[in-house]
Amino acid sequence: MPRADNITILEMKEPEPYIYMDLVGSYADIRLAGDHFPAIRHNPSHPRFSIWLDDPEVVAESALRSRSCMLLENGEEVPPGHFHDFLPAGKYVKLAFTGTYDRLPEAWHFLLGLWLPHSGERAKQGVPGFEVYRNILGEVDDGDLVTDLYFALV
Repeated sequence: MPRADNITILEMKEPEPYIYMDLVGSYADIRLAGDHFPAIRHNPSHPRFSIWLDDPEVVAESALRSRSCMLLENGEEVPPGHFHDFLPAGKYVKLAFTGTYDRLPEAWHFLLGLWLPHSGERAKQGVPGFEVYRNILGEVDDGDLVTDLYFALV
């Protein structure tokens, strides 16, 4: 079960540039799909992340929109078939979660449904949540996957 002591509030001082591919479909399938950046090696200092653009409780699973992303390093070219955008600067909450990807909806529910209403904080509208994958499936056992869940605060 996720725990409140794994939650931190942080300030992103500058917008963060990233590259991405647009994806549509089940969020669970997209997490497990693996590497959407075959030409770019996994880099722990610039891990892969996913941005979730739709609420799975409102949008049909087959129509869920997301982005598979990596931070863009200085001078790095945007690979063909990828796009460029920025994570907005501002205040964020982060939940560090260790466990299998199939437990991530439980972690999101804890963060948004249990922690947020009692935190005194408010979610910032119009900024989607995202997950940062600190290690990747295949490098570690499923239960040792570390995923940071983020969403913007007012």
